[in-house]
Order: sequence, then C-alpha cells, then structure tokens
Amino acid sequence: MRIFLEDGGESAFLALARALVGDICRRRGKPYFLALSGGGSAVELFRVLASGKVPAPDWSKVRFFWVDERCVPPESSESNFGNAKRLFLTPLAIPPENVFAINGENPPEAEARRYSKVALENVPLAPDGMPRFDCAILGMGADGHTASIFPKVPQKKTRAPYSAWTNPQDGGRRVGLTERALLAAKIIRCPITGEKKKRAFRRVLEESRGPRQSLPAARVFARAKRVDIFTDIPPQDAPKNPIPQK
Repeated sequence: MRIFLEDGGESAFLALARALVGDICRRRGKPYFLALSGGGSAVELFRVLASGKVPAPDWSKVRFFWVDERCVPPESSESNFGNAKRLFLTPLAIPPENVFAINGENPPEAEARRYSKVALENVPLAPDGMPRFDCAILGMGADGHTASIFPKVPQKKTRAPYSAWTNPQDGGRRVGLTERALLAAKIIRCPITGEKKKRAFRRVLEESRGPRQSLPAARVFARAKRVDIFTDIPPQDAPKNPIPQK
C-alpha cells in the first residue's frame, strides 16, 4: 500500500487523475480495462478528468466497467453510471461501445448474473477466473465500507464476480463486485479526503496492518495486489508524498 498525502482534496484528485492517465498512456494504445465507482469521490474525479487539468490519454482505448451500481434508473442523481455519463463520458465523447454499464433499473439478482457474464466475456481473466481489471477506482465511506461491501454484512459465497448487495443503512439495493473479484484487479486506486473520513481512514490503516480486519476497506487494502491511496488526511503526523506502508 502506498499513501500519497496532498495539501487538499483537489490536489488529491489531481494526483489520482495524473496517475491513472499515466497508467493508460504506458499501455501504448493497448486496451485498458477500468472499473469505476460511484458516490461523491467519483463525481470529483470525473470533474477533474473532464476539466482539462490533466493530459488526455487516448480514451478510445479504455473499456469502462463499474465496481458497483445502485439499483436506480440512469436518470437518477444516485446512478453511478448516470453521473459518469453526464460529467465525464459525454463531455469527452467516449465511444458508447467502450462503455459497459450496470443496468440499475433491472432486478438486482438478475442484473448481477447478466453483468457477471458481460465482465467475464469482455475483460481479461486472472488465474482464479475473475475479471482482471487494469485498475479499479474505489471510494471509502465514513463507516469503512468500500464498493458495496458494508461492515457486518457477510461476504458473498459465490464464484461470480458480481453479486446483489443491500445497504444496511437505508435498505437500498445494489449490484457490485464481490471482495474476491475486487482483489483480482492489478491496481486499486482510492481517493479518501475530508474531515468526515479521518477517523475511519485511520482505523482502516490500523486494521490493514494487523492480523484481523473488521472493516471492508481494511480487508481489501490488506489483501489487494497493489493499493494507492490519495488523501489530504495525514495518517498521523506524517511527511508528504508518498508514504510507503507495506
């Protein structure tokens, strides 16, 4: 895990965007498989990528998938795909054939099966048979959840990469990657910014270094192949950029 400590939230998102763009450019025109997330962090990242503040890669080579999606129609302000389309995909004229959306308006169990098939057929596979995204962009909630994996919710016993989930806080249904599928990604990049997430972030870091993890974000960070976190929250009293963790 590497932590990139920036001087503010905007700087953290800019650093993440530059890292992602550099990664895409290093593929030298080969397809790049990217899994996007949702929520406030994703909205900020989309705005930065569409702002012209970072060099534009050849977006036509990127294949866009989703880490998770709320079970709402794409017109909803809660739709992860809808926000990406409005803020990023349409402004940058991303080819529609490169975009593989989760259909949030469909029944979640059926959509999880459909989208698992889509990912398995269109993304290179890891040795364990999971889709192996070149990068998965994650967020982290103030409760330590990531993707649609919430604290105290049992892990899904399935070999499919996507499953139906329920947010225990509001009962909202979702479709999202299982923990096993998340861990197949070549790299996870995660922006964590703002005072509201300070306590959870520090707890996640502490748990990720220990033998047991109760918070989903800690479990993913501890087990993933590579995790880069972009933040304006000092883990404690730490120097700037980057802070190697393990």
